[in-house]
Amino acid sequence: FLRGGVVLDRKARGANPCNEWLSEEAWDNISELDKLNQVFAGFSSAFEQQSSEWQEWYQSDMKGGEPPEKLDLPGELLSQGSDYEKKFRKMMIVRCLRPDRVNYA
Repeated sequence: FLRGGVVLDRKARGANPCNEWLSEEAWDNISELDKLNQVFAGFSSAFEQQSSEWQEWYQSDMKGGEPPEKLDLPGELLSQGSDYEKKFRKMMIVRCLRPDRVNYA
């Protein structure tokens, strides 16, 4: 959680489908989180399928809106589990995508 995902070989991971707004470091974190356990399985493919929704979430505070940690996440990642599990998963996703917002999550 503190250091983020470490990718040893970027050629082995999939290409960043949102490279116009998502950094390679964030994509590394997403790719590694996708491999963590079944809860996050398919997380990276969500960016291919719902890229505009994720971009809107990612940039929400940059457009004068609510900060991303205050908004619901796109997709179904938080549809199962206890409230504690959902909050922790959301914090992990905020850490992957917007480490500048972790303290507020």
